[in-house]
Amino acid sequence: MNRNIVTPLSLMAVLTLAAGAASAAGPMQFGLGAGISSETSSISVPIRTGNLLIEPELSYFSTEVEDSYDYSELGLGVGVYLMSSVAPSVELALGGRGGITSSNYEPDVGTDSEGSGFFFGPVVGGEYFFNKHFSAGVDAAVIYATSTYESGTFEEDSSSLSTETRARLRFYM
Repeated sequence: MNRNIVTPLSLMAVLTLAAGAASAAGPMQFGLGAGISSETSSISVPIRTGNLLIEPELSYFSTEVEDSYDYSELGLGVGVYLMSSVAPSVELALGGRGGITSSNYEPDVGTDSEGSGFFFGPVVGGEYFFNKHFSAGVDAAVIYATSTYESGTFEEDSSSLSTETRARLRFYM
């Protein structure tokens, strides 16, 4: 397996296990979530216990530039956040998010390429609870991402550091 993928998968497994062990004493609350940023849409399964939120998510991004190329990316990640109540119905979140990506680039002229990589970074956000089951929030992250693209015998590595802001809706059962 590609070393670029093993490292973040190992990190995600360790964070998830550590968070699960730390939260074993409290009751768990499960939910469904949806997020959107300027580029990506995601669905998630938030798992809360006490002041800890573990949120596995699946994200998707697609763009088409007419007469040029099509690009799509699928991501599988997890966020681990410490939640802190700052006012009635308002919580702040501090944590991190990481995961793996798979992408496809199809130029109108030339050879298609496929890529895989990983991403991770710190996240800070806030969440407002309308009631005990429904919340809306925003978060901001600094994300480091790296990918390896392959097309026939050609291989290229790339990395980036970017900011991302997302709006999120969550429903807790």
